[in-house]
Amino acid sequence: MRSLEPELFVTDEVAIRSARQSVPYIPFEEIEKAAQDVLEKVRYKSGPVDLKKICSALSIRLQFSEQIIVDQDGTQILGSANFDRKSIQVNSHRDGNRERFTLGHEIGHICLKHDRYLRSETIVERDLYIDLDTDELFNYERLEFQANAFASSIVLPTQVFIIAVEVGRQKFDIRDRGHGHIFVDDQPCNSMPYDDLLSDLSQYFEASRQAIEIKLSRLGLLNDQRRRNKTIPAAQLLGTLTSSLKR
Repeated sequence: MRSLEPELFVTDEVAIRSARQSVPYIPFEEIEKAAQDVLEKVRYKSGPVDLKKICSALSIRLQFSEQIIVDQDGTQILGSANFDRKSIQVNSHRDGNRERFTLGHEIGHICLKHDRYLRSETIVERDLYIDLDTDELFNYERLEFQANAFASSIVLPTQVFIIAVEVGRQKFDIRDRGHGHIFVDDQPCNSMPYDDLLSDLSQYFEASRQAIEIKLSRLGLLNDQRRRNKTIPAAQLLGTLTSSLKR
């Protein structure tokens, strides 16, 4: 996260404002309630959430750029928000599903009233790795964590998501055989139906497979015993949101 002010990095801006007030801990339930309130505002029922409609309902100015934009270090800037102007810009990701998560993230900053701490911000990929809220976090990391949690709740609305998962389990004959609601390992008999389920949910919600796996894990629905996940912790998946939100 960096400030949109050309001369001011967000770490400096946070340091200045945190002298007056620090960023408080918000329970995940409150973040999800904030997302649910927004979904009710646009009368969401099922399928992919209309994020453009949400921006319109919240009077957020939304722009999309077809350019791939990088900062002075060569890091790709996925999107930006100006809280004073209540505007969001989403830059090209070459992946529409990831662009939707970025947009959900920026909407989260606005809905969670992060303008109390920042005038503006940009989001880069590493911001989506912030997955755990602890007292040791810098203030800007807590803001990013909260925005990630909001994005997960608004791109993958929990109640509809759970129903869609159940429909998918029946469709692909994924049964609980004593190892968990959804069990996957490296055996084709388990990995292939799971892969089909991820693809099906990704298409239905227009969300990335990573975001769906993270949501499944947070809800306690997934027992992932694949070898690759024993060498690469799930927390390293883009946009990971763990269930360890309470102290």
